[in-house]
Amino acid sequence: MDSAGNLYVGNWFASTIQKFTPSGVHSGFATNNISGPASLAFDPAGNLCVANYWGGTVVKLAPDGTGWIFASGMSYPNGVACDHAGNVYVACAGSSTIQKFTPSGVGSVFVSGLSSPLLGGLACDSAGNLYAECQQNQPIIEKFTPNGVGSVFVSNGYAEPSGLVFDSSGNLWAANYGDNTIEEFAPNGSLLLHINTPYSPYGIAVQQVPEPVSVTLVFLGTAIFLMRYCTVFR
Repeated sequence: MDSAGNLYVGNWFASTIQKFTPSGVHSGFATNNISGPASLAFDPAGNLCVANYWGGTVVKLAPDGTGWIFASGMSYPNGVACDHAGNVYVACAGSSTIQKFTPSGVGSVFVSGLSSPLLGGLACDSAGNLYAECQQNQPIIEKFTPNGVGSVFVSNGYAEPSGLVFDSSGNLWAANYGDNTIEEFAPNGSLLLHINTPYSPYGIAVQQVPEPVSVTLVFLGTAIFLMRYCTVFR
């Protein structure tokens, strides 16, 4: 979601990006240089970063939809996240690495040797820590400091989290493809909310406004499902 509450969805098979207004009106946003869009994230300048799984690239799209190739040569990028400094992190399923790109596009290996497959979910907190969904002996969410030191943030059993996002309160939301649930975690990793959902949630977005929190879930089918939660519900 952008700052105005518009929702952007990557269409894997059509290789397009669609935009939905807060009232649900949708339109085509981008097609050029899009090849298997697996993950989307906004940078601090308001550009939409797209991880192209089949193209091995990250494309940036300006608010008017014009785009350019920001990074290339990656092995099946399936996750992207941006920190407040404008650095772009990319999860590469083919190489089991997370790549880091400076705002000017200079790239380096941020983390290597991760268990494959990387599930693609990446998110940065306000302190610049990176959270990644990985498949070890069982699915986990790992936390990496800005200098790449990693630790297990939470172990999700067989949940297979495939989407991560932070809300304005600093809590982490996870879309769990494996067991059809949505979970919310406090900054210390404690579980705040566990919700059963229909189908298999694969992507998640949160409108960055005060409570109530609007959570948008994107499933592997065509459904987009909006849920609203407030403090009293918790």
